[in-house]
Amino acid sequence: MRRFLIIPILLLFSLLLISCNQDEPTLKALNNDITTYVDDVFGLPLVYDDEKDLNYSFDYSFLEIIGKKFRALQSGDTKITVSYFAHPEVSIEFKVTILKQKSISYKDSLVALTVGEELVLDLELTSLTYNEIAYDLSNEDVVSIITTNQKFKVKAVSEGFTRMTIYNVDDKNISFELNINVQPDGEIILYTSSVSLYLDESEKLPIQLKNINYEDLEFEIENPDILTIFNNYIIPESIGTTEVKITYKKNPSIHKTVTVYVEKPAYTIYDYEYWLEQLDPKYDPKALILTSEEINHLNNHILSDYSRTKVIDILTQPTTLSKTYVQGLIQNYSNINTYTVYNDGKALTSAEKQAILSNRNLENIPATINVSYGIISEFAAVRSYPTHYYSETYYLDRFQETAFNVGDGVLIYHYSSDNKWAFVQGHNYNGWVEVSKIALCSYQEFNSFLNDPNFIIVTSERLNINNVAVRMGQRIPFTYADNDYYYLRFPTKDELGKLEVKTIQLAKTEDVHEGYLPYTIENLYKQAFKLLGIEYSWGDKLIDGRDCSSTLNSIFTTFGIKMPRNTSNQSNIPNYSEKVSNLTVNDIKEKYHPGTFTFSPGHVLMYLGEDEFGNIYAIHNTNDSSKGAPGCRIQTYASYGANKINAITTLYNNEG
Repeated sequence: MRRFLIIPILLLFSLLLISCNQDEPTLKALNNDITTYVDDVFGLPLVYDDEKDLNYSFDYSFLEIIGKKFRALQSGDTKITVSYFAHPEVSIEFKVTILKQKSISYKDSLVALTVGEELVLDLELTSLTYNEIAYDLSNEDVVSIITTNQKFKVKAVSEGFTRMTIYNVDDKNISFELNINVQPDGEIILYTSSVSLYLDESEKLPIQLKNINYEDLEFEIENPDILTIFNNYIIPESIGTTEVKITYKKNPSIHKTVTVYVEKPAYTIYDYEYWLEQLDPKYDPKALILTSEEINHLNNHILSDYSRTKVIDILTQPTTLSKTYVQGLIQNYSNINTYTVYNDGKALTSAEKQAILSNRNLENIPATINVSYGIISEFAAVRSYPTHYYSETYYLDRFQETAFNVGDGVLIYHYSSDNKWAFVQGHNYNGWVEVSKIALCSYQEFNSFLNDPNFIIVTSERLNINNVAVRMGQRIPFTYADNDYYYLRFPTKDELGKLEVKTIQLAKTEDVHEGYLPYTIENLYKQAFKLLGIEYSWGDKLIDGRDCSSTLNSIFTTFGIKMPRNTSNQSNIPNYSEKVSNLTVNDIKEKYHPGTFTFSPGHVLMYLGEDEFGNIYAIHNTNDSSKGAPGCRIQTYASYGANKINAITTLYNNEG
C-alpha cells in the first residue's frame, strides 16, 4: 500500500518541477561579443519571450538607446546587461567594443609636384592598417606609386593631373582622394576643377602659384551673390553654384577656372541651426516673440511683486533705510550652524563660526542708514556671510549665493567689522561682496553708468575686455562708435577705491550687440547653444561656470528681460508662470513654445523642440552625471522625466 502512495506523490512532484521550469522565461544571446563603431546603430542578437518586459542596463556615456537599438557615442569597452523586470534573476550580459570610425586622411587634399619629385604620404589611418588599404589612379602616366615601410611613395613621372583614390579593400566607401598635379614652373597650378563646401565654412582656393604673386591675380566670379574671394579663401555667401576664373593679370593667357558648389550644412542636434530647421512651421524664427514695449510690460510684472521675484529697479530705491530692515536682510542668512564649515579642508570650530557671525558687525548698524552706491569692477562672489570659508564642499558651497558681473550696480547698506566686506543689494540679489571688487561712486555717476541709452550687450559666452572677463548678458555703456570700434565706458577703480570710467576700444567684430538683442527664436537658440558644454558651477562660484538658473538668466538678459536669479523666483513671475503636475512629453510638445522654462524641484530646463525622430529635447545646466557629463547639455524629456516638471514660465505674450 505504501508503494502505491509513493508513485502518485512522485508524479505530482515532477509536474510541479515542469511547471516551475515553464515559468522561467527564455533569454539567450546568439553572440555575447559585439564590435561596432562610433555613431553606428546596432541591435542585440537576443532571443526572448516578452520584449515589453525587458530591462536594459548600460553606461549612458558610451551608448544611447533608440527604440529597440543602441547608438555608439564614444570609443571604448562597455557592456549591456539585459534582464526581465518580472524575473531580474534571468539576465545576460553583452560585451560591447566601440571602435572609432574607420577613416583615411592626409594633411592635404591637393599636392603639387614637379617631374622627378618624390613625396612620401604619411597617411592618417583610423581603425585601419596599411594592409587593409589599396589605391587607384585616374591617370597612371602621371605618377608612379611605390609601397615602402608601410607607406606610399609618390614619384612624379610626367606633366599632368591624376587623382589618387586610397580606399579600404573591404569597403570602398571608406576612402580619401588626393589630387596630384605635376606641372612645370611658372604658372597657376590648379589641384581640382571643382570645390564643394558648406555655407558656414570657408576654404582655400585650390591653387598653387609658381613664379606668380597672389597680388597679380584677378578673380572673375560668374555669380557674385554665391561667394567672395578674400586673402586666397573662398567665402560662401549663399547656396548655389558658380564658376571662378583666376587670371594672371600680367599675362591673361594664363588662367584657370574652378567650379564652386555651396551646399546647405549638415547640422546635428548640437547646432542651433538644426533646431531652426526642425522648428514647427507655425513659428517664424526671425519674428519678435515680444516687442520692446511688450518686454517693458513683462519687466513691470517682474518688478511688481518683490516677494515673488526678488527683482528691484535699482535706480529708484530709497536713499535711506532703517536698521531693522537691513538687519533683517543680513539675518535672513541663518544656516551657518546647519553645515560643517571649512577653511582649506579643515573644519572650523564653534568659536571660529561665531567669529564669522561677529564680523557682520550688526551692533554698529545705525538707526538710519544712508545708502551708498557702487559699480562692480571685477567678477564678484555674493556670499551668505562675510567670509570665503565654505560649507559642505568647495564646489557645492551653500554659502555661495550668486555672483555679480563687471558693470553691475550695487546699493551698499553696511560694512563688516574688518571693512573687507560690504552687504549690498543688486538688482536681483543681496549678500556680502568683497569691498575690493566694488568701485564706489555717487548716485549721479551710478545713474549715468547704468542708465546710459548707448550700450552694448555681451552676447558671447565670455569676452575679455581690458583684461577682465565679462560674461554673457552684461551691459556696458559706450561714449561713441565709428565704423570699426565701440569706445566703451568701462568701470575700473582708482587708488582710493572710487569709480574710474575708462575709455576702452572694442572692435565691432567681437561677439556683442549694440543695444539689446531682438527677442526672437533664432536669437534665443543662438544664445543658448553658445553655453552648450560650459561647466556647472553652484551659485556661479567659478567665472567659467554657471548653475541651471543663471544659465537661463544669461540667455534672457541679452534681450533686456530683468530676470529673477533663482528657480524659485523664475517660476513665480506674475502672469507668466504657472504650477503644473503629471505632465507627459507630449504635453510639453503640444502646450508650450520653444524657450519655455520647465521647472522640477530646484532645477530648470529650457524647452527646445522636437528632433527628426520625434524626441522632445531641452537644454539645461546640471551637475547630474548619471545620464551624461555634468555641465550645460541637451537632453530628452523622456530621459529626464517629464513627470518631474512642476512649474512652467513662458516669456511670450500671455495676455490676451
